[in-house]
Amino acid sequence: MPFDFQNDLGSVSEARRRNYHAGVSAELAVQRHYCRQGATLRETRWRGRCGEIDLILSEGDTIVFVEVKKSRTHAQ
Repeated sequence: MPFDFQNDLGSVSEARRRNYHAGVSAELAVQRHYCRQGATLRETRWRGRCGEIDLILSEGDTIVFVEVKKSRTHAQ
């Protein structure tokens, strides 16, 4: 057979697992950054009918909604 679909599915699953953990790690890094600056964490990975908000924080009277995107460099 020219394609081994079972192996392809295994690699997709591993890639998804790796991406999930990389995303969680990126969210934690951003969360720590905001909290070191004095923000208060209100919620993580909040889910609503229309999707998910990665972080919800407050800075004084201001509510901050954060969508985290992981990339290899800050410039990306």
